[in-house]
Order: sequence, then C-alpha cells, then structure tokens
Amino acid sequence: MPKTVWLLNRESSPHTYMPFEHDESMASQREALRLFAKLTDETGVTSFYESAVEHAEVIGRFGRFPHRNRILGRDMLPEEDA
Repeated sequence: MPKTVWLLNRESSPHTYMPFEHDESMASQREALRLFAKLTDETGVTSFYESAVEHAEVIGRFGRFPHRNRILGRDMLPEEDA
C-alpha cells in the first residue's frame, strides 16, 4: 500500500498546527481552523480541517475536552456525562 508523502514546508506542515487543535482555548481552536483551512486551500486535503472542526465543536460546547477529565482530576459536568 503506498504511503502519502507530505512535501510541505515547515510552516505548512499539519503537525505544526496540531498544538492549536489540541489546546482547550477557543482562541487556539479558531487559529487551528484558520491554519487548517489554509492548508486545505493549498493542498486540497480536507481531513485535517474536518478534524479541527470536530475539536472546535467540542470546545465550543463544553469549554474543554471531557475525555481528559479523569486524567486531569476534573469532575465530569452533567452536560459532559450525557
């Protein structure tokens, strides 16, 4: 099975944008959406942007990633437990 090879410069690498996508602030989520939208425009690859949208929706809904609660010692909020 052939592997996909990314021939992108360091600034356009999807891996350099992931800290924004995995941060729990809405400002970082907006930046991830901007960066991944630009990457989509440059490459035609939509999967990174789609993932960023999913992450931003979770932060928009809960203000954090509920799956991190246990490891971070946070109580589950009622709306996260639904």
